[in-house]
Amino acid sequence: MKEINDNSKKNYIFSSLIISYFSNLGVRYAFLSPGSRNTPLSQALLNDGNIKTYSIIDERSSAFVALGKTKSDKYKRPVIIVTTSGTAVANLLPGIVESYMSDHPMIVITADRPKRLVDKGENQTIYQKKIFGRYTQFFDASSFIKNTQEHYENYKNDKDKLWLFICNIFSTSQIGPYDLSNGEFSPTPVHLNIPFDEPLYQKSDKFLYNTYKPLPIKNRYLSTSYDYPFIYTNSDSMGYQNKRILIICTDLCDSVIIKASEKYHVPIFMECRSARFNNKSKNIISSYDAILKNSNIKPDLILRFGSRPISKKLNEFINRNKQKTYLIQGNDGKKYVDGWVSSKLIKQYLNMNKKTIDKSWCDELIQMQEMVEENIQSFFKNPKYHEGYIINTIISTLPKNSNLMVGNSSPIRDLDSFTFNLDKKINIYSNRGASGIDGLISTAIGVSINNKSFNALIIGDVSFYYDLTALNIANNIPLSLTIFVMNNQGGHIFDRLDGLKNQSKSNYEKYWLTPVNLDIKSIAKAFNCHYHKIDLNQYKKIDKIINKVNIKDKKINIVEIMVDSEKHHLDNKEIEDRIKQLFI
Repeated sequence: MKEINDNSKKNYIFSSLIISYFSNLGVRYAFLSPGSRNTPLSQALLNDGNIKTYSIIDERSSAFVALGKTKSDKYKRPVIIVTTSGTAVANLLPGIVESYMSDHPMIVITADRPKRLVDKGENQTIYQKKIFGRYTQFFDASSFIKNTQEHYENYKNDKDKLWLFICNIFSTSQIGPYDLSNGEFSPTPVHLNIPFDEPLYQKSDKFLYNTYKPLPIKNRYLSTSYDYPFIYTNSDSMGYQNKRILIICTDLCDSVIIKASEKYHVPIFMECRSARFNNKSKNIISSYDAILKNSNIKPDLILRFGSRPISKKLNEFINRNKQKTYLIQGNDGKKYVDGWVSSKLIKQYLNMNKKTIDKSWCDELIQMQEMVEENIQSFFKNPKYHEGYIINTIISTLPKNSNLMVGNSSPIRDLDSFTFNLDKKINIYSNRGASGIDGLISTAIGVSINNKSFNALIIGDVSFYYDLTALNIANNIPLSLTIFVMNNQGGHIFDRLDGLKNQSKSNYEKYWLTPVNLDIKSIAKAFNCHYHKIDLNQYKKIDKIINKVNIKDKKINIVEIMVDSEKHHLDNKEIEDRIKQLFI
């Protein structure tokens, strides 16, 4: 072969090799932010036939878009993010943190200056080594790019060091740097830093591509998912004579669990992030927050699936019953984990307890659920100035098989408290790893890319403000997304904190509430989005607007819903009083 005798050739060939390897490992999407130093990577991605590459101007947004795309992928395959050097790299941190905290894989590839130029006053050069700290596993490509000639010549050799290096990066993103023999694994972001020396590229990348194009590999090491080895919990410690068994599902649940709960008379406290809107079952208790506030539930055993709950009351309940709680699947900082158990084994375990399970206890909780649900639905029969009413209406009107991204603070809590079990196959997405209010529009856009279902986002006005520049992405990438902006003029999540009630009104508004006073109609026009406004007396229009959305029209629809927070609190107080009366 021709000798790779200058940097421009070496940069391109090395980039082509690693992109080809990731492609053959199953990566299918990449999000690229423009820059000079990362041009060899850009050229390699654009010349790859398997990876769909999108241009995202803002690196901060790019990380969240990538996260959203991974969330919506059936196999949770990692996607690639590419940036140039300097502060462009640092802008990825919020999205990387959320990815790490929520156990999602992500492959971050950053271009860098050679080591000899770092800390020498070179333009756009910062310390990129391990810049993300514990939130990524760091991989340095310095020694590999030096030996590009060798790696290219060994391209078809499964023992080539670069191939093994990329395999390690990919597998680490899928399962983390843990010892699988102990059952400990967790998807994680990985960071591959590549120093490119100048000249970065030749004028004709087409000439380079035709001359040095690596040979295609067919099914060399294609891997889209893993069968993880499970270490089974010692069921002896849970016992076999439990009368009152309770299952709690937050962001994990499957049909096996639901069917087992019905067969063995076990209630499920099911959060909105789980299968609440997928499978209809009388054993699903969605109003657990109201029930826990008004009754004393005493289980003998709690089987948990998923991460920590949204509900403060449910977290307190779990903490009170710590000795009876077993985290079966999910993550909780490994706090209560005795091991990992397949949901199918839960059916076997419940069968061992079937002689002692108290059916009447399960029936009592089902009756409580029916009582609370009927009361709230009756209150919502006519439009109310309540955010829960708005969200209840949205979720009830969404078409089957919709994708709904839910913002943090009030929206996710209201979705959890004021919606009920539906058989609509609605997929719920949220950023509850770090629970920030940034990057939510970007994440919803990632979920919507190449997704033919009805895609929606419920978000507050402050969260909308944090990420409004992401709206520009839809002008370059065809996608259909309907954004419901709950405009209550500020961060009214703080209204729920009793400790702030002693603050003066002016201080509370200035330092906590922080109304952003957005002209959302003008913002929609500026970013070429469709716009609808629903005033306080027009809540009946919500279902009509949803039904009019044409998902084939690849644009963003912004629906601004005005909310009167004082009236919301009055309605909320009435709901709480009505429910309290039910338990007297």
